[in-house]
Amino acid sequence: MQRSTIVVAVAIVLVVFLLYRTRTGGKKWTIYGTKGCGWTVKQLDYMKKAGKPHVFVDCDKGGCDGMTAFPTLKGPNGEKIVGYNEV
Repeated sequence: MQRSTIVVAVAIVLVVFLLYRTRTGGKKWTIYGTKGCGWTVKQLDYMKKAGKPHVFVDCDKGGCDGMTAFPTLKGPNGEKIVGYNEV
């Protein structure tokens, strides 16, 4: 493989990464729920398959005061969504 081809490939990957990071603001979604909740499991599967950066807070272990339903999502910009959602 020629050096110029490698440089172009790296540049393309970098541009795609930067566009993705800009779109998400480099931030992650936070998913609150329990592993015993089918909707929470479905939400986590969706986030993984859709490539949405996220963290999971297991409410069985605490840290979910004020949550009225699972899953509850907190978006990168602070928005709150209650229930399964293909964001």
